[in-house]
Amino acid sequence: MPGSRTQSVAGRVVPWLLLGVLGIASVGPLVTPMAPDGSSPDAISVARAVDHIDRIASHPHPMGTAANAEVRAYIVTQLIAMGLDPELQTATVPDYFGTPGTTVEVVNVMARIRGTVGSKAVVLMGHYDSVPTTPGANDDAAAVAVILEVGRVLVNGPSLANDVILLFTDGEEPAPRFGSAAFVAQHRWADDVGFVINLEAAGGSGPSMVIEIAGPSGWSVGGLAEGSPDPVAFSFLTETASAIGGIGTDFDSFVAAGIPGVHFAYLRGSPIYHTPNDSPTSVNAGSVGHHGSNALGIVQFFGNADLVEPPRTGDDIFFSVLHSHVVRYPTGWSFPLAMAALVVFGVAAALASRRGTLRAMGMVGAATAVLGGIVVSMLVVSGIWWLVTGIRTSPGVGESYVYLAAVALVIVAIWMIVRRLARKRWSIDDVLAGTAIIWLMLALATSATLDGVSYLFLWPALGASALLLVRAPVPGVTS
Repeated sequence: MPGSRTQSVAGRVVPWLLLGVLGIASVGPLVTPMAPDGSSPDAISVARAVDHIDRIASHPHPMGTAANAEVRAYIVTQLIAMGLDPELQTATVPDYFGTPGTTVEVVNVMARIRGTVGSKAVVLMGHYDSVPTTPGANDDAAAVAVILEVGRVLVNGPSLANDVILLFTDGEEPAPRFGSAAFVAQHRWADDVGFVINLEAAGGSGPSMVIEIAGPSGWSVGGLAEGSPDPVAFSFLTETASAIGGIGTDFDSFVAAGIPGVHFAYLRGSPIYHTPNDSPTSVNAGSVGHHGSNALGIVQFFGNADLVEPPRTGDDIFFSVLHSHVVRYPTGWSFPLAMAALVVFGVAAALASRRGTLRAMGMVGAATAVLGGIVVSMLVVSGIWWLVTGIRTSPGVGESYVYLAAVALVIVAIWMIVRRLARKRWSIDDVLAGTAIIWLMLALATSATLDGVSYLFLWPALGASALLLVRAPVPGVTS
Protein backbone atom coordinates (compact mmCIF):
# COMPACT_ATOMS: atom_id res chain seq x y z
CA MET A 1 0.00 0.00 0.00
CA PRO A 2 2.67 2.61 0.89
CA GLY A 3 4.44 1.82 -2.37
CA SER A 4 1.29 2.24 -4.48
CA ARG A 5 0.40 5.45 -2.62
CA THR A 6 3.87 6.85 -3.29
CA GLN A 7 3.58 5.84 -6.94
CA SER A 8 0.16 7.52 -7.13
CA VAL A 9 1.48 10.77 -5.63
CA ALA A 10 4.48 10.69 -7.95
CA GLY A 11 2.20 10.09 -10.92
CA ARG A 12 0.29 13.25 -10.05
CA VAL A 13 3.19 15.48 -9.06
CA VAL A 14 5.81 14.62 -11.69
CA PRO A 15 3.69 15.63 -14.73
CA TRP A 16 2.93 19.00 -13.12
CA LEU A 17 6.61 19.53 -12.32
CA LEU A 18 7.52 18.71 -15.90
CA LEU A 19 4.85 21.10 -17.18
CA GLY A 20 6.22 23.80 -14.86
CA VAL A 21 9.77 23.35 -16.12
CA LEU A 22 8.63 23.34 -19.75
CA GLY A 23 6.49 26.40 -19.11
CA ILE A 24 9.42 28.35 -17.67
CA ALA A 25 11.65 27.28 -20.56
CA SER A 26 8.99 28.35 -23.08
CA VAL A 27 8.04 31.67 -21.47
CA GLY A 28 11.62 32.63 -20.61
CA PRO A 29 12.48 34.04 -24.05
CA LEU A 30 9.41 36.30 -23.92
CA VAL A 31 10.76 38.12 -20.86
CA THR A 32 12.60 41.30 -21.83
CA PRO A 33 16.28 41.01 -20.86
CA MET A 34 17.73 43.51 -18.41
CA ALA A 35 19.37 46.48 -20.07
CA PRO A 36 23.20 46.23 -20.04
CA ASP A 37 24.90 48.79 -17.83
CA GLY A 38 27.05 50.09 -20.70
CA SER A 39 30.28 49.85 -18.72
CA SER A 40 31.92 47.53 -21.26
CA PRO A 41 33.64 49.32 -24.16
CA ASP A 42 32.70 46.51 -26.55
CA ALA A 43 28.94 46.76 -25.84
CA ILE A 44 26.38 49.41 -26.62
CA SER A 45 25.42 52.01 -24.03
CA VAL A 46 21.66 52.00 -23.48
CA ALA A 47 21.89 55.36 -21.74
CA ARG A 48 23.53 56.89 -24.80
CA ALA A 49 20.96 55.21 -27.06
CA VAL A 50 18.08 56.59 -25.00
CA ASP A 51 19.62 60.05 -25.26
CA HIS A 52 19.62 59.67 -29.05
CA ILE A 53 15.94 58.67 -28.93
CA ASP A 54 15.09 61.74 -26.86
CA ARG A 55 16.74 63.96 -29.45
CA ILE A 56 15.27 62.23 -32.52
CA ALA A 57 11.71 61.64 -31.30
CA SER A 58 10.92 65.00 -29.73
CA HIS A 59 8.10 65.51 -32.27
CA PRO A 60 6.67 63.88 -35.42
CA HIS A 61 9.03 63.96 -38.44
CA PRO A 62 7.48 62.49 -41.59
CA MET A 63 9.38 62.48 -44.86
CA GLY A 64 9.81 65.77 -46.67
CA THR A 65 9.37 67.93 -43.56
CA ALA A 66 11.71 70.35 -41.83
CA ALA A 67 11.46 68.20 -38.69
CA ASN A 68 12.78 65.21 -40.62
CA ALA A 69 15.63 67.32 -42.00
CA GLU A 70 16.60 68.13 -38.40
CA VAL A 71 16.71 64.43 -37.54
CA ARG A 72 18.82 63.78 -40.64
CA ALA A 73 21.27 66.52 -39.67
CA TYR A 74 21.58 65.01 -36.19
CA ILE A 75 22.40 61.57 -37.62
CA VAL A 76 25.02 63.06 -39.95
CA THR A 77 26.60 64.95 -37.04
CA GLN A 78 26.83 61.77 -34.96
CA LEU A 79 28.44 59.80 -37.79
CA ILE A 80 31.03 62.52 -38.39
CA ALA A 81 31.80 62.58 -34.66
CA MET A 82 32.64 58.84 -34.92
CA GLY A 83 35.15 59.62 -37.65
CA LEU A 84 32.97 58.27 -40.44
CA ASP A 85 32.27 59.91 -43.80
CA PRO A 86 28.46 59.91 -44.20
CA GLU A 87 26.91 59.86 -47.65
CA LEU A 88 23.45 61.07 -48.69
CA GLN A 89 21.24 59.58 -51.39
CA THR A 90 18.31 61.68 -52.58
CA ALA A 91 15.24 60.52 -54.49
CA THR A 92 12.20 62.49 -55.59
CA VAL A 93 8.97 60.69 -54.71
CA PRO A 94 5.22 61.42 -54.42
CA ASP A 95 4.22 63.42 -51.34
CA TYR A 96 2.40 60.52 -49.72
CA PHE A 97 1.25 62.46 -46.64
CA GLY A 98 0.80 65.82 -48.35
CA THR A 99 -0.95 67.31 -51.34
CA PRO A 100 -1.85 64.79 -54.07
CA GLY A 101 0.14 65.28 -57.24
CA THR A 102 3.09 66.96 -55.53
CA THR A 103 6.53 65.52 -54.75
CA VAL A 104 9.07 65.60 -51.93
CA GLU A 105 12.63 64.42 -51.53
CA VAL A 106 13.55 61.43 -49.41
CA VAL A 107 17.16 61.29 -48.30
CA ASN A 108 18.95 58.14 -47.15
CA VAL A 109 21.93 58.58 -44.84
CA MET A 110 24.66 55.97 -44.87
CA ALA A 111 28.20 55.41 -43.75
CA ARG A 112 30.62 52.58 -44.51
CA ILE A 113 32.95 50.99 -41.97
CA ARG A 114 35.71 49.30 -43.93
CA GLY A 115 36.68 45.72 -43.21
CA THR A 116 40.01 43.99 -43.68
CA VAL A 117 38.79 42.03 -46.72
CA GLY A 118 35.90 44.15 -47.95
CA SER A 119 34.62 41.84 -50.68
CA LYS A 120 31.01 41.99 -49.48
CA ALA A 121 29.20 44.13 -46.95
CA VAL A 122 26.73 43.73 -44.09
CA VAL A 123 23.96 46.35 -43.98
CA LEU A 124 22.53 47.38 -40.60
CA MET A 125 19.35 49.32 -41.36
CA GLY A 126 16.58 51.32 -39.72
CA HIS A 127 14.40 54.21 -40.88
CA TYR A 128 14.51 57.69 -39.36
CA ASP A 129 11.18 59.07 -40.62
CA SER A 130 7.87 58.77 -38.75
CA VAL A 131 4.22 59.00 -39.70
CA PRO A 132 2.63 62.44 -39.11
CA THR A 133 0.70 61.21 -36.05
CA THR A 134 3.62 60.11 -33.88
CA PRO A 135 7.10 61.09 -32.68
CA GLY A 136 8.14 57.52 -33.57
CA ALA A 137 10.29 56.88 -30.52
CA ASN A 138 10.11 53.10 -30.88
CA ASP A 139 9.18 53.09 -34.58
CA ASP A 140 11.91 53.71 -35.47
CA ALA A 141 14.07 56.14 -33.48
CA ALA A 142 15.12 53.23 -31.26
CA ALA A 143 16.61 51.50 -34.30
CA VAL A 144 18.46 54.67 -35.34
CA ALA A 145 19.87 54.98 -31.83
CA VAL A 146 20.96 51.34 -31.76
CA ILE A 147 22.64 51.64 -35.18
CA LEU A 148 24.56 54.71 -34.01
CA GLU A 149 25.70 52.80 -30.93
CA VAL A 150 26.68 49.69 -32.89
CA GLY A 151 28.62 51.93 -35.26
CA ARG A 152 30.46 53.52 -32.34
CA VAL A 153 31.43 50.10 -30.94
CA LEU A 154 32.61 48.84 -34.33
CA VAL A 155 34.66 51.95 -35.07
CA ASN A 156 36.42 51.71 -31.70
CA GLY A 157 36.85 47.93 -31.75
CA PRO A 158 38.84 45.45 -33.83
CA SER A 159 38.13 45.52 -37.57
CA LEU A 160 35.83 42.92 -39.08
CA ALA A 161 36.63 41.08 -42.30
CA ASN A 162 33.66 42.52 -44.22
CA ASP A 163 32.54 46.10 -44.63
CA VAL A 164 29.56 47.25 -42.54
CA ILE A 165 27.14 49.78 -44.04
CA LEU A 166 25.09 51.77 -41.54
CA LEU A 167 21.93 52.63 -43.49
CA PHE A 168 19.38 55.12 -42.17
CA THR A 169 16.51 55.12 -44.65
CA ASP A 170 13.94 57.84 -45.26
CA GLY A 171 10.38 57.34 -46.48
CA GLU A 172 9.80 53.91 -44.96
CA GLU A 173 6.37 54.67 -43.56
CA PRO A 174 4.54 54.89 -46.92
CA ALA A 175 3.82 51.46 -48.37
CA PRO A 176 6.20 51.98 -51.35
CA ARG A 177 9.19 52.03 -48.90
CA PHE A 178 10.74 54.85 -50.91
CA GLY A 179 14.17 55.02 -49.24
CA SER A 180 15.10 51.35 -49.18
CA ALA A 181 13.71 50.83 -52.69
CA ALA A 182 15.89 53.69 -53.94
CA PHE A 183 18.99 52.26 -52.24
CA VAL A 184 18.53 48.78 -53.69
CA ALA A 185 17.68 50.02 -57.18
CA GLN A 186 20.04 52.97 -57.56
CA HIS A 187 22.92 53.17 -55.10
CA ARG A 188 26.34 51.84 -56.11
CA TRP A 189 26.78 50.10 -52.75
CA ALA A 190 23.72 47.91 -53.25
CA ASP A 191 25.64 45.38 -55.36
CA ASP A 192 28.12 44.92 -52.49
CA VAL A 193 25.53 43.80 -49.94
CA GLY A 194 25.84 40.20 -48.81
CA PHE A 195 23.59 40.31 -45.74
CA VAL A 196 21.06 42.79 -44.33
CA ILE A 197 19.80 43.33 -40.77
CA ASN A 198 16.65 45.43 -40.34
CA LEU A 199 15.53 46.84 -36.98
CA GLU A 200 11.91 47.77 -36.27
CA ALA A 201 9.36 48.04 -33.44
CA ALA A 202 5.58 47.94 -33.24
CA GLY A 203 5.27 48.59 -29.51
CA GLY A 204 7.19 49.94 -26.56
CA SER A 205 8.68 46.85 -24.92
CA GLY A 206 9.29 43.13 -25.15
CA PRO A 207 12.24 41.12 -26.41
CA SER A 208 13.83 41.86 -29.76
CA MET A 209 12.74 38.89 -31.86
CA VAL A 210 13.40 37.57 -35.34
CA ILE A 211 10.28 38.41 -37.33
CA GLU A 212 11.39 37.68 -40.89
CA ILE A 213 14.23 35.83 -42.59
CA ALA A 214 15.40 36.07 -46.18
CA GLY A 215 17.55 33.29 -47.58
CA PRO A 216 18.41 30.01 -45.82
CA SER A 217 17.17 30.27 -42.24
CA GLY A 218 19.73 27.71 -41.05
CA TRP A 219 22.54 30.15 -41.82
CA SER A 220 20.80 33.22 -40.38
CA VAL A 221 19.54 31.59 -37.19
CA GLY A 222 22.90 29.91 -36.68
CA GLY A 223 24.54 33.33 -36.82
CA LEU A 224 22.05 34.71 -34.30
CA ALA A 225 22.48 31.74 -31.96
CA GLU A 226 26.26 32.17 -32.02
CA GLY A 227 26.39 35.96 -32.03
CA SER A 228 23.64 37.07 -29.64
CA PRO A 229 23.82 36.46 -25.88
CA ASP A 230 19.99 36.37 -25.72
CA PRO A 231 18.69 34.96 -29.01
CA VAL A 232 14.90 34.98 -29.40
CA ALA A 233 13.63 33.35 -32.58
CA PHE A 234 10.60 31.21 -33.43
CA SER A 235 10.10 29.67 -36.84
CA PHE A 236 6.33 29.86 -36.51
CA LEU A 237 6.67 33.67 -36.61
CA THR A 238 8.91 33.75 -39.66
CA GLU A 239 6.82 31.08 -41.41
CA THR A 240 3.64 33.04 -40.75
CA ALA A 241 5.23 36.28 -41.98
CA SER A 242 6.34 34.52 -45.15
CA ALA A 243 2.91 32.95 -45.69
CA ILE A 244 1.15 36.34 -45.56
CA GLY A 245 3.66 37.93 -47.94
CA GLY A 246 5.84 39.80 -45.46
CA ILE A 247 5.28 42.35 -42.71
CA GLY A 248 5.73 45.45 -44.86
CA THR A 249 8.99 47.22 -43.97
CA ASP A 250 12.26 48.28 -45.61
CA PHE A 251 13.25 44.63 -45.39
CA ASP A 252 10.91 43.90 -48.33
CA SER A 253 13.13 45.83 -50.76
CA PHE A 254 16.09 43.59 -49.96
CA VAL A 255 13.99 40.41 -50.02
CA ALA A 256 12.76 41.32 -53.51
CA ALA A 257 16.38 41.77 -54.60
CA GLY A 258 17.30 38.29 -53.34
CA ILE A 259 19.58 39.54 -50.55
CA PRO A 260 19.65 37.32 -47.43
CA GLY A 261 19.09 38.79 -44.00
CA VAL A 262 17.01 39.04 -40.85
CA HIS A 263 14.41 41.46 -39.53
CA PHE A 264 14.26 42.09 -35.77
CA ALA A 265 11.40 43.81 -33.93
CA TYR A 266 9.96 44.13 -30.46
CA LEU A 267 6.16 44.12 -30.28
CA ARG A 268 4.79 44.34 -26.75
CA GLY A 269 2.56 47.33 -26.07
CA SER A 270 1.40 47.54 -29.68
CA PRO A 271 -1.53 49.92 -28.99
CA ILE A 272 0.97 52.83 -29.07
CA TYR A 273 1.98 51.97 -32.65
CA HIS A 274 1.60 55.01 -34.95
CA THR A 275 -0.03 57.06 -32.18
CA PRO A 276 1.12 60.13 -30.20
CA ASN A 277 1.87 57.74 -27.33
CA ASP A 278 4.93 56.40 -29.18
CA SER A 279 7.05 59.01 -27.43
CA PRO A 280 10.38 58.69 -25.58
CA THR A 281 8.55 58.01 -22.32
CA SER A 282 7.15 54.77 -23.82
CA VAL A 283 10.57 53.30 -24.60
CA ASN A 284 11.72 50.31 -22.55
CA ALA A 285 15.48 50.35 -21.90
CA GLY A 286 15.63 46.55 -21.83
CA SER A 287 14.10 46.31 -25.29
CA VAL A 288 16.54 48.86 -26.67
CA GLY A 289 19.41 46.97 -25.04
CA HIS A 290 18.21 43.67 -26.50
CA HIS A 291 17.87 45.27 -29.94
CA GLY A 292 21.45 46.43 -29.53
CA SER A 293 22.92 43.13 -28.37
CA ASN A 294 21.18 41.29 -31.21
CA ALA A 295 22.33 43.83 -33.80
CA LEU A 296 25.92 43.97 -32.58
CA GLY A 297 26.23 40.21 -32.19
CA ILE A 298 24.85 39.31 -35.59
CA VAL A 299 26.77 42.12 -37.34
CA GLN A 300 29.99 40.80 -35.81
CA PHE A 301 29.15 37.23 -36.84
CA PHE A 302 28.35 38.04 -40.46
CA GLY A 303 31.01 40.72 -40.53
CA ASN A 304 33.53 37.88 -40.24
CA ALA A 305 31.58 35.31 -42.30
CA ASP A 306 32.16 34.34 -45.92
CA LEU A 307 29.50 36.35 -47.73
CA VAL A 308 30.83 35.51 -51.19
CA GLU A 309 30.37 31.74 -50.89
CA PRO A 310 28.19 31.21 -47.82
CA PRO A 311 27.67 27.70 -46.48
CA ARG A 312 25.01 25.70 -48.30
CA THR A 313 22.55 25.36 -45.47
CA GLY A 314 18.85 24.85 -45.89
CA ASP A 315 15.93 26.05 -43.83
CA ASP A 316 15.60 25.18 -40.16
CA ILE A 317 12.76 24.77 -37.71
CA PHE A 318 13.78 26.71 -34.61
CA PHE A 319 12.56 28.02 -31.28
CA SER A 320 14.19 29.68 -28.28
CA VAL A 321 14.27 28.18 -24.80
CA LEU A 322 15.15 30.15 -21.69
CA HIS A 323 17.32 33.12 -22.70
CA SER A 324 20.42 31.46 -23.99
CA HIS A 325 19.69 28.72 -26.50
CA VAL A 326 17.93 28.18 -29.80
CA VAL A 327 16.75 24.65 -30.56
CA ARG A 328 16.94 24.10 -34.30
CA TYR A 329 16.81 21.22 -36.75
CA PRO A 330 16.33 20.91 -40.53
CA THR A 331 12.82 21.30 -41.91
CA GLY A 332 13.26 17.88 -43.53
CA TRP A 333 13.03 16.34 -40.08
CA SER A 334 9.51 17.60 -39.36
CA PHE A 335 7.55 14.83 -41.08
CA PRO A 336 9.77 11.93 -39.89
CA LEU A 337 9.55 13.28 -36.32
CA ALA A 338 5.76 13.50 -36.62
CA MET A 339 5.69 9.90 -37.84
CA ALA A 340 7.93 8.86 -34.95
CA ALA A 341 5.51 10.54 -32.53
CA LEU A 342 2.69 8.64 -34.22
CA VAL A 343 4.54 5.35 -33.63
CA VAL A 344 5.07 6.20 -29.94
CA PHE A 345 1.39 7.05 -29.67
CA GLY A 346 0.39 3.78 -31.37
CA VAL A 347 2.49 1.68 -29.00
CA ALA A 348 1.26 3.58 -25.93
CA ALA A 349 -2.38 3.37 -27.02
CA ALA A 350 -2.09 -0.37 -27.70
CA LEU A 351 -0.60 -1.03 -24.27
CA ALA A 352 -3.19 1.15 -22.51
CA SER A 353 -5.97 -0.60 -24.41
CA ARG A 354 -4.66 -4.05 -23.42
CA ARG A 355 -4.49 -2.86 -19.84
CA GLY A 356 -8.13 -1.76 -20.03
CA THR A 357 -7.54 1.93 -19.23
CA LEU A 358 -8.14 3.20 -22.77
CA ARG A 359 -11.33 2.74 -24.78
CA ALA A 360 -11.62 3.64 -28.45
CA MET A 361 -14.89 5.53 -27.97
CA GLY A 362 -13.51 7.25 -24.89
CA MET A 363 -10.49 8.45 -26.88
CA VAL A 364 -12.72 9.72 -29.69
CA GLY A 365 -14.99 11.50 -27.23
CA ALA A 366 -12.05 13.14 -25.43
CA ALA A 367 -10.49 14.16 -28.75
CA THR A 368 -13.80 15.73 -29.79
CA ALA A 369 -13.94 17.64 -26.49
CA VAL A 370 -10.36 18.90 -26.93
CA LEU A 371 -11.02 19.98 -30.50
CA GLY A 372 -14.27 21.62 -29.44
CA GLY A 373 -12.45 23.48 -26.66
CA ILE A 374 -9.92 24.80 -29.16
CA VAL A 375 -12.59 25.94 -31.61
CA VAL A 376 -14.80 27.51 -28.92
CA SER A 377 -11.80 29.32 -27.38
CA MET A 378 -10.81 30.75 -30.75
CA LEU A 379 -14.34 31.88 -31.57
CA VAL A 380 -15.00 33.42 -28.16
CA VAL A 381 -11.66 35.23 -28.01
CA SER A 382 -12.03 36.49 -31.59
CA GLY A 383 -15.53 37.76 -30.79
CA ILE A 384 -14.37 39.52 -27.63
CA TRP A 385 -11.45 41.15 -29.44
CA TRP A 386 -13.70 42.22 -32.32
CA LEU A 387 -16.03 43.95 -29.84
CA VAL A 388 -13.18 45.59 -27.92
CA THR A 389 -11.42 46.96 -31.00
CA GLY A 390 -14.75 48.22 -32.34
CA ILE A 391 -15.30 50.23 -29.17
CA ARG A 392 -11.68 51.14 -28.37
CA THR A 393 -9.66 51.55 -31.56
CA SER A 394 -6.52 52.74 -29.72
CA PRO A 395 -6.49 51.33 -26.18
CA GLY A 396 -3.70 52.35 -23.85
CA VAL A 397 -0.95 49.89 -22.99
CA GLY A 398 -2.21 49.29 -19.44
CA GLU A 399 -5.75 48.96 -20.71
CA SER A 400 -4.69 46.40 -23.32
CA TYR A 401 -3.13 44.23 -20.61
CA VAL A 402 -6.44 44.28 -18.71
CA TYR A 403 -8.15 43.01 -21.86
CA LEU A 404 -5.46 40.35 -22.24
CA ALA A 405 -5.97 39.19 -18.65
CA ALA A 406 -9.74 39.03 -19.20
CA VAL A 407 -9.28 36.98 -22.37
CA ALA A 408 -6.93 34.61 -20.51
CA LEU A 409 -9.53 34.12 -17.76
CA VAL A 410 -12.20 33.34 -20.38
CA ILE A 411 -9.92 30.72 -21.96
CA VAL A 412 -9.17 29.17 -18.54
CA ALA A 413 -12.90 29.05 -17.76
CA ILE A 414 -13.63 27.29 -21.06
CA TRP A 415 -10.96 24.70 -20.40
CA MET A 416 -12.10 24.15 -16.82
CA ILE A 417 -15.50 23.26 -18.27
CA VAL A 418 -13.88 20.91 -20.79
CA ARG A 419 -11.79 19.33 -18.01
CA ARG A 420 -14.83 18.83 -15.78
CA LEU A 421 -16.70 17.24 -18.67
CA ALA A 422 -13.74 14.99 -19.44
CA ARG A 423 -13.29 13.79 -15.85
CA LYS A 424 -16.93 12.74 -15.64
CA ARG A 425 -17.03 10.74 -18.87
CA TRP A 426 -13.56 9.46 -19.67
CA SER A 427 -10.48 7.96 -18.01
CA ILE A 428 -7.19 9.83 -17.75
CA ASP A 429 -5.78 7.65 -20.52
CA ASP A 430 -8.77 8.45 -22.73
CA VAL A 431 -8.07 12.17 -22.27
CA LEU A 432 -4.31 11.78 -22.82
CA ALA A 433 -4.85 9.78 -25.98
CA GLY A 434 -7.55 12.14 -27.23
CA THR A 435 -5.28 15.13 -26.67
CA ALA A 436 -2.32 13.41 -28.30
CA ILE A 437 -4.27 12.45 -31.40
CA ILE A 438 -5.44 16.04 -32.00
CA TRP A 439 -1.89 17.39 -31.69
CA LEU A 440 -0.59 14.58 -33.90
CA MET A 441 -3.07 15.43 -36.64
CA LEU A 442 -2.03 19.09 -36.47
CA ALA A 443 1.67 18.13 -36.43
CA LEU A 444 1.28 15.93 -39.51
CA ALA A 445 -0.76 18.60 -41.34
CA THR A 446 1.67 21.45 -40.61
CA SER A 447 4.77 19.36 -41.34
CA ALA A 448 3.39 18.89 -44.85
CA THR A 449 2.33 22.52 -45.38
CA LEU A 450 3.89 24.97 -42.86
CA ASP A 451 6.81 23.02 -41.45
CA GLY A 452 8.11 26.02 -39.49
CA VAL A 453 4.89 25.90 -37.45
CA SER A 454 4.92 22.12 -36.92
CA TYR A 455 6.98 22.13 -33.72
CA LEU A 456 4.12 23.86 -31.87
CA PHE A 457 2.11 20.63 -32.22
CA LEU A 458 4.81 18.00 -32.61
CA TRP A 459 6.43 18.27 -29.20
CA PRO A 460 3.16 18.44 -27.20
CA ALA A 461 1.96 15.42 -29.18
CA LEU A 462 5.16 13.54 -28.44
CA GLY A 463 4.97 14.55 -24.76
CA ALA A 464 1.36 13.37 -24.38
CA SER A 465 2.19 10.11 -26.16
CA ALA A 466 5.24 9.55 -23.95
CA LEU A 467 3.19 10.22 -20.82
CA LEU A 468 0.56 7.75 -22.02
CA LEU A 469 3.34 5.21 -22.63
CA VAL A 470 4.71 5.68 -19.10
CA ARG A 471 1.23 5.22 -17.65
CA ALA A 472 0.61 2.02 -19.61
CA PRO A 473 3.23 -0.61 -18.60
CA VAL A 474 3.42 -3.89 -20.45
CA PRO A 475 0.78 -6.32 -19.06
CA GLY A 476 2.31 -8.94 -16.81
CA VAL A 477 5.35 -6.80 -15.97
CA THR A 478 5.27 -5.32 -12.45
CA SER A 479 7.34 -2.46 -11.18
